[in-house]
Amino acid sequence: MVIRLLGRNIRYKDLMNRILLMWKPSRDFQLVGLDNDHVLVKFRNKADFDKVFIKGLWVIYGKYLTIQP
Repeated sequence: MVIRLLGRNIRYKDLMNRILLMWKPSRDFQLVGLDNDHVLVKFRNKADFDKVFIKGLWVIYGKYLTIQP
């Protein structure tokens, strides 16, 4: 899955902490920085991927987190 926080750049550690609080994954996942402020999320559990993708609108610091499978 590829994610991007619209309108704001935040540090890796802050992004990871916010995502952990919001998504509450059952297993670990990995974040990999890409070009143009995009981040690749590698899940170890398909159920976590499905939950994040289907559950809905995600907001961090008042900015939308876009998600692409």
